[in-house]
Amino acid sequence: MIHQIKSIIKKTIPENILLSIYRIKPTIQITNTYLLKKNKLIESLHSIDKKYRIRELNINDSTDLKKFYGNQSTFEKTILARLNSIAWVGLAAIDSKSNTIAYVSWIIIKNIKFIKDFKIEINKNQFFVRHGYCAPLYRHQGLHTRMEQERINYCISNGANEIFIQIGSNNKKGHTSVINNGFIFFQKNYILRIPALGIHQELFSALKSPFRRVL
Repeated sequence: MIHQIKSIIKKTIPENILLSIYRIKPTIQITNTYLLKKNKLIESLHSIDKKYRIRELNINDSTDLKKFYGNQSTFEKTILARLNSIAWVGLAAIDSKSNTIAYVSWIIIKNIKFIKDFKIEINKNQFFVRHGYCAPLYRHQGLHTRMEQERINYCISNGANEIFIQIGSNNKKGHTSVINNGFIFFQKNYILRIPALGIHQELFSALKSPFRRVL
């Protein structure tokens, strides 16, 4: 019955309206936090095309990142703020043939309110990784696997031997991926999401301080 209702809705309501409804609809997502304890670099890195070079992002990448994310609001309110923050580090895979950003992943290296909301307070040997995204044109080329490894190696190379990551309960492949990389379950949390407002907060923190944008 539920599938029939969903099918009717998709057929009768324009896709752009459905997307707008989805973006303003509050949802509560179960999220698992995992922890990796590791002090040795990954030496056997997943093979990718030689055209890709991997490096740290900086403020000079602003124009290319704006194109990569394709959303002016997201870039100005989130990505630009990360580039200007001492708490965030971005890693990118660059297509050297076209000088185009193919994949971006982020690392939190200092405490921010978002982490503390989960009763986690990272110290100098702990980092928190988050938000890996591959441009559609570059998917299914092994970049996700490689960049997950590169991100772990970056953390270890910069003094972290404990790494946190969060995976939504509906992301089955994500859970498998982090477990295969040696992460173990740390805790379960509930997150309030309202995409249109940029809200992605720990549920009880969101109830206390609604509409606080999280980088």
